[in-house]
Amino acid sequence: MQVVAHHGTSSEVAAKILDVGFIASANDYDWLGDGAYFWENNFQRASTWAIDHHHMPVVLEATINLDDCFDLTDPKWFGILNRNADRILELRQARGLPPLKQENLFHGKDRYVINFVAASMDRAGRPFRSVRGAFAEGSPAFPSSAIFSQSHVQIAVRDPAVVSNLVTIPVERT
Repeated sequence: MQVVAHHGTSSEVAAKILDVGFIASANDYDWLGDGAYFWENNFQRASTWAIDHHHMPVVLEATINLDDCFDLTDPKWFGILNRNADRILELRQARGLPPLKQENLFHGKDRYVINFVAASMDRAGRPFRSVRGAFAEGSPAFPSSAIFSQSHVQIAVRDPAVVSNLVTIPVERT
């Protein structure tokens, strides 16, 4: 399956990406583990992010091939995390590593568990090339609603070879 996705950045960084490719993000807040982050079919979210974080914002639009994707919208992949997370985090604690931050927009535990599973899958000869997840974010549509203003599907690309048709779209500040 292929999807259209959007990456908000600066015009300077976009030029570097078009020249040499993406550099994987590895931040504590990267909830889908290490990778280049895209919003699936969501130019507006990528545009807003680029405007909020860059002086000369642009959006890179791409086609992403989701073959070999660790797709957390599919229950079979969710189960792998569910069955293994406690053990993975206990191993980390037994090694004497500091606790991971997991609050608000920091997703240290999610990132750590996904990266651990990715490394295990790599060693088993079954690497996944991207990670995809759906997230409820923002404010409720109305009191007690489960529908949120900034809900989205995000993709962390671990293997740049799954990205094609990359184009730059200028973003105008309003």
